[in-house]
Amino acid sequence: MKQKREDRLWYKGIKFSSMFEVEIAQYLDQLNINWERNTTLFPAIMEDGKIKHYLPDFNLYFENANGEKILYVLESKGTWWSKEKRIKTYKAVEQNNLNWVCIMLSDWQKSKRCLGNKLR
Repeated sequence: MKQKREDRLWYKGIKFSSMFEVEIAQYLDQLNINWERNTTLFPAIMEDGKIKHYLPDFNLYFENANGEKILYVLESKGTWWSKEKRIKTYKAVEQNNLNWVCIMLSDWQKSKRCLGNKLR
């Protein structure tokens, strides 16, 4: 019996928004990278003064040479839905000084190593 799409969106007890996100979580595990599903909203102050929020897909944790944890946020994108969402994301990344990595589905489909390359 074929597994329902809804059931395939679960990995390690966490529900994801897409199979792309599930594949990334599995790949991060293969690379032994500590990750968690992100739940932190980052504010973005827009040109008109309104505050919008950005929620990346993953938090990734690395240790620097001093043993300090460094946070990276990872966004997986099939496509950018709108110019407004893209601007909001870039503003949130800049204004919150985020270590940000974005993986596009088209790049992922060509080579999953694109993620490892971006994290180097």
